Amino acid sequence: MGDVVKLQKPSGNDRKTVGKPPRRRRSRRSRTALVLGGGGFTGGVYEIGALRALDLLAVNRTVNEFDVYVGTSAGSFVASLAANGVTPEEMMRVVNQQVPAPVRDIGGGSLMRPNYFELAQSAALMPLRLMGLARGVVGQMGRISIIDAAVHLAGGLPSGLYDGLVIQDYLERVLSDPDRTNDFRLLDHELYLTTTDLDTCERIVLG
Repeated sequence: MGDVVKLQKPSGNDRKTVGKPPRRRRSRRSRTALVLGGGGFTGGVYEIGALRALDLLAVNRTVNEFDVYVGTSAGSFVASLAANGVTPEEMMRVVNQQVPAPVRDIGGGSLMRPNYFELAQSAALMPLRLMGLARGVVGQMGRISIIDAAVHLAGGLPSGLYDGLVIQDYLERVLSDPDRTNDFRLLDHELYLTTTDLDTCERIVLG
């Protein structure tokens, strides 16, 4: 049985005054947020097109006027640009390689550049991991499951098939413009980017 909480009688100050209308609370200004998900390169292009459509349909408002921007994966890329005032029309010009464009085209070849360093590192160290796993299986016969073996081998895999530094360098160049910033604190709008710690699999929100 749960704890018993005694209810106290309301004091005279807590009682409503008869005959006086209730005091109205001031309504806070509603805030708007734009939340963008992932989907890789295709998902990012789709989001840019959807935002362009919203811009064309909106009346006296643009997608660059939201109070809060939230992005995950490819959505983080688009949200960062939108929070910095880059319009969907300008993003589309970059994707379609139209000139003039406000920022340089990243290029599909650069974006999909394989993670050569970590792939080579994983290939070189994988035999050592297999030897360590074999010793563990022999020493703890019957106590190591298939899941344990898979987790041990997964620790030697690269963080990704593609090199994420390409996108990092590109964003640094784009956001180095005097009218833009890569500092969350200097933005006119709130920006939150959802990431995952690859070591602990925990969600981390940057912003």
